[in-house]
Amino acid sequence: MPKVNLLLPAEPDVLGDLYALEEGLLIQLRPLPDEDGESWSPLPGHVDGEVIYQSYLRVLDALGRGMGDVVYGRADLVPGVPVLIGADGRTELVQLLDVEVEARDLIHLGWLRDELGKAEDDLSTFLDDVAGDRHAPWWRGEGTDGAAVARWVRRALAPVLKTEITREAAKDRADLLAVVRAGAGQERIELTAAQEELYGRFMVDLIRATASTRVDAELTAFATGLR
Repeated sequence: MPKVNLLLPAEPDVLGDLYALEEGLLIQLRPLPDEDGESWSPLPGHVDGEVIYQSYLRVLDALGRGMGDVVYGRADLVPGVPVLIGADGRTELVQLLDVEVEARDLIHLGWLRDELGKAEDDLSTFLDDVAGDRHAPWWRGEGTDGAAVARWVRRALAPVLKTEITREAAKDRADLLAVVRAGAGQERIELTAAQEELYGRFMVDLIRATASTRVDAELTAFATGLR
């Protein structure tokens, strides 16, 4: 199975919900024995919750412990990854990681996103049941029904599954990936003004894909070091 390269920022505002998926939902979707000893999951029969869960864990493993430490606030930087410096020569921007994952694992996560988006029967009932928990990681004050949970999952997976991409955005990503790869092994990568603009477009695009509709993307971008 082929591999896919992801370009991901070490930024909790972008990746926090991806890391929260395990506790927030995925564990509950794993098949468990029912009263008759048969395995049961609210997911449709053609979608295996355990397969999805293991794929999710492999993706997080590929991101590495350093990324997890940043997302959970245990560290400010991912070790061994260059710090991006703005064109002014002083401003530190969010680190970008070039991460290789199995294509099949992204396919499995895509199954989850798509099934939740069209949930019915047992899955719809399950999502409605869990949707009222205002202490859950997905709670954003945007509704207490299954559709709100499905929207949260779509946003959480957007950094690794984002498919709504224009030709211009794809070129931006490819150009930025080339910059990151050229600077691999260095302590810092000093960006030109054009590269910093490229970085800014990439980050704002990701933030808009992952942010709650109640979050102003421009303010979030400012908080992550963009000007």
